[in-house]
Amino acid sequence: MGKILIHAGMSPLDRPSMDRVFREHLFTTNSGNLLFQYGAYRTMMTDGAEFESRFLHLGDLADADIERINAECECVVLPMANNFRVGFNLMGNLTAFVRRLKIPCVVMGVGLQADSAADIQQGFPFDDSTRAFVDAVLDHSALLGLRGELTGEYLKKLGYTPERHFTVIGCPSMYSRGARLIAPQPKPLDADAPISINYRKEQPESLFRFMKVT
Repeated sequence: MGKILIHAGMSPLDRPSMDRVFREHLFTTNSGNLLFQYGAYRTMMTDGAEFESRFLHLGDLADADIERINAECECVVLPMANNFRVGFNLMGNLTAFVRRLKIPCVVMGVGLQADSAADIQQGFPFDDSTRAFVDAVLDHSALLGLRGELTGEYLKKLGYTPERHFTVIGCPSMYSRGARLIAPQPKPLDADAPISINYRKEQPESLFRFMKVT
């Protein structure tokens, strides 16, 4: 098996210092990115597999970099998150990178981020950039793997066909245990039930007040 280039800041096999992690922004601004990136790694880890980690949307890849990637790598894998959204202005660089590839490109878990009340049929400001990215990937891949049904409905609205252009696979973090995905076990929710909350400091103050009260 040839080398697989993964769109990620670091490999789960790396042990960088905390100083290097922050200096080089190895998980950008969200450590949760490592969940789906590492899930992608574990899905593909087999005897003889070789991996290279690199962020590919930064727009700093010279022609020599692209030539090396095309010559040395068997494919490029893009573990993704809610990248179809307002404010994600790096998609253009990622699309430009994919267009320059001469090898397969695999997208795992790309999704739409939109308000729960949004009308998909009305479209979004990022429709054109989404089409450009999807078309570039489909030139190098059979299907895109999507996070959920809502993203599938969005791509259908843009003119793409389920199971021909895309399929829903969920978040790559679900694959972190390989084929041994543990099914959730329903338990009663009572006053003594432990609750885990994941949040960012940028969340509204009302959320923090709610968590403190509960």
